[in-house]
Amino acid sequence: FAGKVLLILIIVGLEIRFPRQSVVEISEALLGKVGGALVSFLILWSFLHIASLEVRIYTEMIITGFLTETPIVFLTAMMVLTESLLPMLGSRSLDVLRIYFFLCFWE
Repeated sequence: FAGKVLLILIIVGLEIRFPRQSVVEISEALLGKVGGALVSFLILWSFLHIASLEVRIYTEMIITGFLTETPIVFLTAMMVLTESLLPMLGSRSLDVLRIYFFLCFWE
């Protein structure tokens, strides 16, 4: 608990000291160009690692519970494709979902 509180205090303190700057800009300001790039890479890598683990766990749950005959590669690809396309399309997300589900369940 104390470690989490300390981390939150550090993040809030950095946000107060560097308003309107991203994590990349803050790390470059504190650690220089190379150190900031290294910290930014570690943050990006950890985010991608955690996201890939979450996708894998969710895919395994769906295959175990519902779609037992579906290949894991196909289901993972469809999930990642959907999750990466919908935020880029913005308000048209429901239109894309209708087309996507229509194509997936076409007999």
